[in-house]
Amino acid sequence: MNKIFVILLLILFAFPVQAGRSRANKTSTSYTEDDTIAEIRFGRNLAARILGKYKIWDNDKANDYVSTVGTGLAASTGRTDIRFLFAVLDTPDINAYAIPGGYIMITRGALEIMENEAQLAGVLAHEIAHINQRHVVKKLKIRGESNAFLASIGTAAGGGAVSGMKILNKLLDQAVEILFESGIDEKLEINSDVESIQTLVAVGYDWKSYTEYLRKINKKIFKDQRKVNSKTHPPIEERIEKIDSAVDDYDLTGHEGRKHKDRFHEYVKTR
Repeated sequence: MNKIFVILLLILFAFPVQAGRSRANKTSTSYTEDDTIAEIRFGRNLAARILGKYKIWDNDKANDYVSTVGTGLAASTGRTDIRFLFAVLDTPDINAYAIPGGYIMITRGALEIMENEAQLAGVLAHEIAHINQRHVVKKLKIRGESNAFLASIGTAAGGGAVSGMKILNKLLDQAVEILFESGIDEKLEINSDVESIQTLVAVGYDWKSYTEYLRKINKKIFKDQRKVNSKTHPPIEERIEKIDSAVDDYDLTGHEGRKHKDRFHEYVKTR
């Protein structure tokens, strides 16, 4: 059992859920501290279910690196009422997952077709955008109103009332179906792409690397038998078209940023 997996288990189960200090922005409007606690508790259970399906990649160097890049992005653009955690799943599937409460998981298969850190940052920023905007939370209507939802999740997680367990399992099943099968919504995916580009520019990465990565995924759809994220995302061509349009609107075409290719290969491509 590797170090990252042990740390995740400790965070998922050993520590009490506490919502952090929120700041006034569009993502926190109308959401209370109880809502955030409900999101974190739900995400903790969903993350545990995913870790029961996929192992963490036994590569501490790569996991630490992904966590460092992701934490840096989240510190700049992520919500402050939650703690973001990152891990690499040991599967050749090409995808990444934004789990409510700040848990972001990317697959080994996704890393294998990347060429530089800017591409990694683009994917992580896309997932951070999903969590910032509470896309899964809103779709499943996860709220802590009157502490009813909090009580049901807390009871279920502790092995208590049957009704609480049924509520939790139903929502977890729906969340897994969203993450692995149906996706959230094409418009929301494209919005997260655009927010990712804005984040890359804001922190100084090369935004073009992200669209290059999307094109590589598109080639894999036709040339490889590995499962890719096409089932849960809009067509790649449409995503790139929308990104190009946003780049023109925000006058980012000539922006040059860093790629950090050598650093990426040092931490990810070698063991």
